[in-house]
Amino acid sequence: MSARWPGRLSAWALSACVGVAASGAAAQPSPGDKQTAEVLFDEGIALLKGGKLTEACQKLAESRALDPAMGTTYRLAECYEGTGRLVLAHELFTEVVAAAVRAGREDRAAQASARADAVLGRIPLLVIHVSPQVANLPGLELQRNETVLERAQWGQQALVDPGTATITARAPGKQPWRRQLSLAEGSGLTEVTVTSLDDTAVSPGRETASAGALRPLRPAGEAGLSTQHIAALTTAGAGLAAVVAGSVLGGVAASQWSEAHGPEHCVAGDPRRCGAAGVALGQDAARSAELATATLFAGATALAAGGLLWLTAPPRRRPAAGLRLGPAITAAGAAVWLEGSL
Repeated sequence: MSARWPGRLSAWALSACVGVAASGAAAQPSPGDKQTAEVLFDEGIALLKGGKLTEACQKLAESRALDPAMGTTYRLAECYEGTGRLVLAHELFTEVVAAAVRAGREDRAAQASARADAVLGRIPLLVIHVSPQVANLPGLELQRNETVLERAQWGQQALVDPGTATITARAPGKQPWRRQLSLAEGSGLTEVTVTSLDDTAVSPGRETASAGALRPLRPAGEAGLSTQHIAALTTAGAGLAAVVAGSVLGGVAASQWSEAHGPEHCVAGDPRRCGAAGVALGQDAARSAELATATLFAGATALAAGGLLWLTAPPRRRPAAGLRLGPAITAAGAAVWLEGSL
């Protein structure tokens, strides 16, 4: 088991932050952006003093998007800390450390480093292990609070904001595995293991195959769907599934687009005034939208093909109509029998 991260910033984290700050320093804000950023900053500080933390964080985030000044970043980190978004607060405090080092402000670097260490000590650590049996399942997807975790993140320590964390594992043909965890501030390291996923239950009344060949549902030659009718239903079903998947992907793209142009990444939702993170999220949204469009088109094509197959299929054969009448002798006496179809 790995130990909790050390109290002071590691050298690699500090150098990474310095690199980020150096790259951001190349794009200087215009005088107009600086003036607007100052107004937003003053409004944010007033809201912060009034205890309206959510509104204050939004104003400060908009100000920082225009002019990522050291003081604005520091105040925004304090604001996020007050709302319980400790992971983001820690990231911003470390950015202030990097900026202060570059500016030769040792006093500010020491102050921000102390705040980053204090926040880090309050952030829970979470490790999600996946057993080899589950890890080898085709199509396995692991999520933490609706965020899909890449395979490289499995078994690794992650900083998670205090509160409820929902872990979900899904795989085709398996029932979803879910676990809710309550992560308190300063709780340290929590570990959870996805041990197994149960097979999807068979619905009551569904016929199952015994050891051997499948038993036909109808006797051979009895009226039923033709091969072309079955192909039509199969194709249309696949098309419907693709349409549903495309709709879901479209919703994901819309959500990504909204997040990309939120106040944390862009000023007033203006896509022309976004930071690097906002631009990257916007590109992800565009890719999701393209995939959704392609999936919807494929689904619509399959639906049309299924309909065409159904309409052009030859008529289903039905038993010839007719009745037969004959005598019969029973224990009760003479009788007649009648059989056939109409």
